[in-house]
Amino acid sequence: MNLKDLNIYECTVKNPEALLKLPELKRIFISHTKGIDDITIFKDLPKLTELSLSYDTGQFPQEQIDALNKAKEEAQKKKQ
Repeated sequence: MNLKDLNIYECTVKNPEALLKLPELKRIFISHTKGIDDITIFKDLPKLTELSLSYDTGQFPQEQIDALNKAKEEAQKKKQ
């Protein structure tokens, strides 16, 4: 079974790096969640097309979001 969509809501993630072992993930939704301090780890998921974040917690700095967007743009350029 290959997990493609993951919703993480109102919980604590103890090992966020374990999510990298799910290479088929296409979409991740993170809201009101603790334990994921650096979302740039998700740039290494090869099929990830959508990462939805809850901004009201303020847990993800703009620098991390910008780094993910840059990685996504570079991956798209390589495909062309």
